[in-house]
Amino acid sequence: MVSYHFSRRKVQLLAAFIFLIFNTLAHARSPFRTEEPGTPTITTYWLGDSKKHALSSFYLQEGALFHLYDARYFDTKKLTSAPISYRYQLENHVDGAVLSALIEKLLIELCAKKPHLTDFTILKKRDFNFKNHTGFLVAKFKDYPFVLKLFITTPEQFLKPFDYGFESCCFFIMGGGVNRYLSGFTRLRNLDRLQKLVAQNTEWSDKVEFPRKWYWEPMEQKKLIIEGENIGAVGKKQTITLPSIYALVCDEVYIERTFSLTSSSDRDTALNLTNFLQQQVDPHINNYVIDDVTKKIALVDTEHFPTMVGLDQPKPCTDYVSWYLSLSLKMWNNSFMRTKKQRLAHQRRSKEDMNFFASFF
Repeated sequence: MVSYHFSRRKVQLLAAFIFLIFNTLAHARSPFRTEEPGTPTITTYWLGDSKKHALSSFYLQEGALFHLYDARYFDTKKLTSAPISYRYQLENHVDGAVLSALIEKLLIELCAKKPHLTDFTILKKRDFNFKNHTGFLVAKFKDYPFVLKLFITTPEQFLKPFDYGFESCCFFIMGGGVNRYLSGFTRLRNLDRLQKLVAQNTEWSDKVEFPRKWYWEPMEQKKLIIEGENIGAVGKKQTITLPSIYALVCDEVYIERTFSLTSSSDRDTALNLTNFLQQQVDPHINNYVIDDVTKKIALVDTEHFPTMVGLDQPKPCTDYVSWYLSLSLKMWNNSFMRTKKQRLAHQRRSKEDMNFFASFF
């Protein structure tokens, strides 16, 4: 019988240490060695600005960089100024314009040397850099039952995935250059697909629910330009314009309890649901919660997991130990075990050659 009692902090520290050692070995190169011809390269800059930043890396791939943002799609999901009913109290509502004004105020407060948030309570700040005001921040509206997931980047910080911790490093390597900012764009479209899958299944339709989500952008902001070269094909050039700031406004969920690794029933339920959804949500046990009001499983995090870790095909998950080992092995293989021929073939794939991108986006 496998024991799940371990120090998470110790495991994280050990994993981080191993990664730093291996990453140093993997990326060390002679200063006399010239750049490989056809190396994938991205250049970032503000729209209308001549100052540019560039990054060349054999990890960069087309799908993660140029096919996650669809302006027309997000226009259909935008938070409007109209009234929004509460999740649990449908007779109560707040105007979307009120929530939008509070988010605009939050952006101003975050720029202060010592941020004091008047209308929000921070729930997660691990992936946010308060020094340069970029990254991923989760906060709750103090006066309304909604949660904000805020994404901010700049041309310079977009090219610094290793500034945001161990997970960010792994996602960049396994996901073809993806980061939290880019993966945030997958949450709404993935929500649409997950809802359809669950609604059509008799086993899960009465057991699983999804909080609502709305897309938001500030009234004024700088636009980020990303130019790619040799990504998808040698000599291929492509450009995309992205918002430097965006957010998701989500229903607050009253949580009765979070699933636990120490419960065999919780593990079995989470894995069965994960496999049914083809690992299109992160199977991490803490992502599954029981709604205190409806008593259903609430899937709060709808980030497209295959995008984050570069899964090309659904990979059935039988237990958490083997699942984490398989991801660790993938990280190892992506970093060290691919031949030059395999690496070049992998990074030059188009969107259509990737199972999850081709069928999902």
